[in-house]
Parts: sequence; structure tokens; C-alpha cells
Amino acid sequence: MEEKKSINGEHFYDIEIAGSMERLSKLFQTKGEFPPVNAATLEAMYDYLTQKVKFPFQGEIAALDENPPGRQIVNVTVNGVFDPDDTDELNRYGLVCEVFNGKETFHMPLSEIVIKQEDASFQFVEDYCVWYWEVKEGHGDEPS
Repeated sequence: MEEKKSINGEHFYDIEIAGSMERLSKLFQTKGEFPPVNAATLEAMYDYLTQKVKFPFQGEIAALDENPPGRQIVNVTVNGVFDPDDTDELNRYGLVCEVFNGKETFHMPLSEIVIKQEDASFQFVEDYCVWYWEVKEGHGDEPS
């Protein structure tokens, strides 16, 4: 059985959520809660990320592999994120980014990218992902 990491009795993920919430409170003008994922908050997050994140950056995605069946980790370059006003995928996936895997360029949700902790843009992308998944997984509203 895997032991959960904790600091002073708090689970690591709870500390991560609290940190993201604190950092994003100025952007969203909230205190103690994440706002819903909707067109307005995604537009605010898009503006924030395009100012803070240095594109392109390196990341990883989990990809399905048919031989042998299962998942594999694929290194990718994230070239940029699309303005939510310019994509129909907003309601289903949040912010969508352009990704290159060394062979082809494609679009995928930014929330599916794992960015390396050493990257200068790590905290900004991580805060987006924590906010998006925390709200989307039932702790707030679905994207609308």
C-alpha cells in the first residue's frame, strides 16, 4: 500500500490546492475558493498564461499504445495555447494547446500536459491544471 505524502499532517495535494488557490486569488478576485470554469474564467486564465508562460515549453503526455497495450509517456513541445474565443473545444476541454511530439503537430487540452518542475513556467501551468481539475471533478461547475 502506497503511503500518502504529508506535511504537518496535511496531505500534499491539499497543500498544492491551497497554494494554487492563493496564487490565483488575485487573478480571479476570490478568497478561499476556486471560481467555476466558464468562458469568462477561461479567458482570464488564457490572458494570465499568455503573459506568464514562456512558449514553447517541454512537457509529457500519456498516450495509448496498441503494441503492447497500455499507456506510454510521450515527450512533447507545447507551442502555445489557443484563445478560448477562437475554439469550439472550450466547453469540453478547457484551454487547448498546440503540441508537437517530434512527428506531428496536434491540439489537446492544456490540462493533460505534465510540465517538468524545473521549467520556469511550471507553477503557472500547474496552477491552471489544479484549478481546472479541482473544479471539473465535482468541486465546482462544469465548463459552460
